[in-house]
Amino acid sequence: MTSYPRSRATATKKQMVEFGAEIRRRRELLGLDQREFAKAVGISYKHFFNIEAGVAWTGLTPYIAICRALNVKEIPLVDGVKK
Repeated sequence: MTSYPRSRATATKKQMVEFGAEIRRRRELLGLDQREFAKAVGISYKHFFNIEAGVAWTGLTPYIAICRALNVKEIPLVDGVKK
């Protein structure tokens, strides 16, 4: 399993897209819309939208908040592929 990339510069496009898709999948299972979720996590709707779209990355603090809001310990990545 690869570790969480610290910045967009170290995250591959594939990781960003698959990370965003996994967040979206888990968020939708909880029945939350993007605005509700972004507010709960403490980031802007626009930034959250871009994370889910795979065009923006997030720092470690918002990543932890996202995981907590999704009730998961981590969002695992194995060389950019969801586990």
